[in-house]
Amino acid sequence: MKISFRQGIVRYQTDINSQPTFLQRSSQDAQFVDLVVSPDPTIITFAHRTADYVFEEAKTVRNAWGPFPSGQTAYLYWDINVLTAALTRGFTNLPPIYSGVAPSNPASGRHWFDSINTVMFVWNGDRWIEKIRVFAAVYSSAAIIKASSLGTQAGLNTTRDAGNIVLDGFFKPLRQSNGSFLTSTTGMSVVGIATKKIKIEGEILTLLADEYIPKFSCIQTRRGRTAVLGRSTDRMSRVAGIATEDMHRGETSTIVGAGLMRNENWNWPEASINRPVFCGPTGQITLTPPTTGVLQQVGSVYDTDAVYVRIFPSITLDHPDGILQPPPPNPLAYPVADFSALPLTLSGAAPLTVNFVSAATNGPFLSHEWDFTNDGTADATTANASYTYAVAGTYNVRYKVTNAFGTDTEIKNGWITVTAAPAQIGFTNLDIRFVVNNQEDDVPVRVQRGAEFNVKLRVSNAGNLGATNVQRVFIAYDIQGQQVTVITPPAGAQVSRGVGFTQIIFAPIATLASGVAIDYPPFVLRAPSIIRPFVLEAAVSSPQIDSTTSDNTRSLTIEVTA
Repeated sequence: MKISFRQGIVRYQTDINSQPTFLQRSSQDAQFVDLVVSPDPTIITFAHRTADYVFEEAKTVRNAWGPFPSGQTAYLYWDINVLTAALTRGFTNLPPIYSGVAPSNPASGRHWFDSINTVMFVWNGDRWIEKIRVFAAVYSSAAIIKASSLGTQAGLNTTRDAGNIVLDGFFKPLRQSNGSFLTSTTGMSVVGIATKKIKIEGEILTLLADEYIPKFSCIQTRRGRTAVLGRSTDRMSRVAGIATEDMHRGETSTIVGAGLMRNENWNWPEASINRPVFCGPTGQITLTPPTTGVLQQVGSVYDTDAVYVRIFPSITLDHPDGILQPPPPNPLAYPVADFSALPLTLSGAAPLTVNFVSAATNGPFLSHEWDFTNDGTADATTANASYTYAVAGTYNVRYKVTNAFGTDTEIKNGWITVTAAPAQIGFTNLDIRFVVNNQEDDVPVRVQRGAEFNVKLRVSNAGNLGATNVQRVFIAYDIQGQQVTVITPPAGAQVSRGVGFTQIIFAPIATLASGVAIDYPPFVLRAPSIIRPFVLEAAVSSPQIDSTTSDNTRSLTIEVTA
């Protein structure tokens, strides 16, 4: 289908006043939000690098988002699972940022949509992790639902083809040669005799790393479409492909199982061209075949900086007589997972820290794995561990232990109960407004086409707590391909261009005291030369809790006259 933008909500249900009604507070529980599809479906488009994906929510989903922490604002989003292409939902307590520049000193969980490369990132406390994600709405502590920008959310105004993700006969998503999902608009064509434009999962995989894997290393797959480093020293290792980039634990990446791969750091001797390459003892690609463990050819040298990847069956080199056999099975020797907590603080207000203690029997143990929220992600790998629950809710805890005979898992359902943190005594209440040519934005604002005009941002804090590190972002959207030009930018600000917009990121305000409103020095813009209205937007934020976030953003439509 043709869409006029790449990131946002294409179609949604409205009332007779054209107000969006596809999101409603749940009639069953006020801490949840329902997705209402009656009679109109909700259609969302996701932008991810050069690909565009369309999803249709065709059925009403009760309790689609939530439960939400009491007294906090939640930002609701849709996700495309990068492994299965399934549509999922979630929320965060930090507002997303849309810009061409990464935010400085981001908080853990901060969302940033890179409007230059069209990628949504989430800061995990150490690095930016890619997501395919679109925001749906804002849910406030008063159970007020405000839909996110209906239409483009990132200023990506272009007419493009976007389609639904195509699944094979096993309901696995098909992928293109660049690793992106194949959509219904892409098509599957053959170029030449042997070159395929589309490569399916047998040749390109997307896997979730269970450990750190360096770029251009051999990959072994495990259950659940996870990946670990392949090693010739591991007799159980069976290489499935080669990583195209560094993979960090918990991160997904593309794995190439067949095809040409280049690396500017390779320097194969010319005499080695067409010779086979193997998986080495630490997962590296090597010309030297191993003499013990597993021999697995992973391709051949194509050029001094290239390898043609082709995974051959593995061969176990060690003679069975030389392999130390495990002891015979003994039911009494299988691991039995169990655990307790010290002290027995299994409930309390957030943030709640619980110390978990292994009570597993039949050691010694080869590994421990804790999942303190039972969400499928390992949170700790030691026998005893601590975890802090920051969000109110009831949590299941999973503990898995492995010894030489096998693995056992213990899950304790509803074991941890976390109540909402006590209400904060102090809060900010930031507000941002426009002053154009010394004219308040409460009345219609007009400028002449091609004329220069000045803009001031009025920032105020009506809360009882001072705001620190106050961030301000200003965006001017193009109209029919003509941009609003920045003539005199604000001092210390960063000016950048995105697709269809110009953005200004101001220098942070160190402190904005309670009850203070400030008009900052004006900057000068030039209006487009066509007589069509254009839109300005501004946003303000700070790390402090804001009692009302609806006034943290401002949009102003300016009329252009002859």
